[in-house]
Amino acid sequence: MGKIGGNAVATTSARCDLIGTTIEWYDFFLYGSASRFGIGATLLPLTRPSHREAGLFRHLYGVGFAARPVGGIIVGHYAEGIGRKTMLLILLMCWGSPRYS
Repeated sequence: MGKIGGNAVATTSARCDLIGTTIEWYDFFLYGSASRFGIGATLLPLTRPSHREAGLFRHLYGVGFAARPVGGIIVGHYAEGIGRKTMLLILLMCWGSPRYS
């Protein structure tokens, strides 16, 4: 197999992957900490603390890992029709709009 674009493309891709993975890990770390120390009693007030923690961790990570590939498939389908940049802008507006409502 020949090189496509040389080592610069591979280095840039590896850096972007590292940054994205780090942000994703930090996101799950924050949600996991919040479910353990703050959100748990609010969302599941009548359950035992050990069941509450297990349930929140299971739902938090399960939904997070299941929703990302499904979202990627759905967004990828629409991005092929209207363009990736346009789809990215639409998603950024959707994610940012609750802040101003």
